Amino acid sequence: MTTGLEAPFVLAIDMGTSSTRALLFDRLGRAVPDSETQLPYDVLATTDGGVELDPALVLQRTEACVDGALAAARRAGITVSLVAVSCFWHS
Repeated sequence: MTTGLEAPFVLAIDMGTSSTRALLFDRLGRAVPDSETQLPYDVLATTDGGVELDPALVLQRTEACVDGALAAARRAGITVSLVAVSCFWHS
């Protein structure tokens, strides 16, 4: 286990407008070193000021980020007990 960090550990997933990322935190909100995976995606701006994303790409990138954070947990000997998700600031 990572020295100085305390269980339970949280897998945090943040699906944003320009990227998705996933990383691990301990019970005190401290980031687990080397646990973050972040993958960007392009947005399509519409003429009326809207933004569109490819949902299949967002899903694929989110899955890859979660896989990356879970691989980091395995390397560190960490068991994930909780999951938190943030999905687009305006939703």
